[in-house]
Amino acid sequence: MANPIFDRHLPKELAELGQEVEFKGKIGDLARLSEIIGAELEALAEPERPRKWRAAPVDIRLAFSWLDGQTEVLTVEGRAAATITAVCQRCLGVFEFEVLTPIRMILAGAAADSTEYAGLTEYDVWDLENDAFRPIDLVEESLVMAMPFAPMHESTDSCGMGAGSVISDEDTSVRPFADLRAEMDKTNN
Repeated sequence: MANPIFDRHLPKELAELGQEVEFKGKIGDLARLSEIIGAELEALAEPERPRKWRAAPVDIRLAFSWLDGQTEVLTVEGRAAATITAVCQRCLGVFEFEVLTPIRMILAGAAADSTEYAGLTEYDVWDLENDAFRPIDLVEESLVMAMPFAPMHESTDSCGMGAGSVISDEDTSVRPFADLRAEMDKTNN
């Protein structure tokens, strides 16, 4: 893959060049995201597992720059979109959903104090462990954080669980201890 999103770079150099990176690929190109999705789908019985989920599209756009034209604060802005195959936590059926996440981050060096960016609430802070980093790591982290904790179909109409289930207003709950207090009072008198 000859795309700068997968190579290690010094963020300072990317900002100085005003580097813009665009990537259109598939879920299978993103190792960490594929691992997370694959682990979820492994819980399904073999015949129920989707075969081509790794071919689902991913679209990434990033632009590196300096905040307000200064050469002190590195920023990356853009977006990432991916089609994710998941198991609905309501009906346990396989479905696809779109994850779209904006990316607005300050790239802070290992020696930087992230509290100095406290006033810049419209940005997240990405602490760099080394001088060089892979932009794909930042994107994958953003996509993982944007995924729902418990994925479900958007509507109960498209959910297998919603079809045929009727919610009743009638209270049919059984309360085995409802009269216990009255019985205890009778016994104590």
